[in-house]
Amino acid sequence: MKKLLDNRGRLFGVISVIDVIVILLILLLTAGVYLRFFVMEKTAVATESDPITYELLIAGVRDYTVNGFREGDIVYDTVQNVNIGTISAIRVEPNTSNTTLLDGTYVTRTVPDRYNVFLTIDTTGLISGNRYYVNRTYGIGVNTTRSMYTKYVAFSATVTSVG
Repeated sequence: MKKLLDNRGRLFGVISVIDVIVILLILLLTAGVYLRFFVMEKTAVATESDPITYELLIAGVRDYTVNGFREGDIVYDTVQNVNIGTISAIRVEPNTSNTTLLDGTYVTRTVPDRYNVFLTIDTTGLISGNRYYVNRTYGIGVNTTRSMYTKYVAFSATVTSVG
């Protein structure tokens, strides 16, 4: 009867332990790929035509930036250079700031010549669970800040709501 391991570290004197480990790893990797791509249930994804409406906040801009926004203008992402929707509504409010007084209290004051612009953007895209995608790659999420532009103005905006 042969020993389990010989003096050269081979199982039954035929194959090394390292070879067995490598073969087992290859078999496990192959089984994992097979399960992932051929057996596991695929997630159903909505169609590209799901309507998405979201609101952007552009904070602390001057009046010439405010005047650059027009309803019906197309908004583009600066990084990916893709169409991410059309402006359907514009709301402008004065920009405010909290100021600390000498007695330690805070006062909210209006910042002169600065405005907060709220843009409502309409587009179509994918809705998958709680995730919204425009052009299948551009994710829209609350509190994300992105650089964008229209035909007349470039800006950095924060998404305040998606629905």
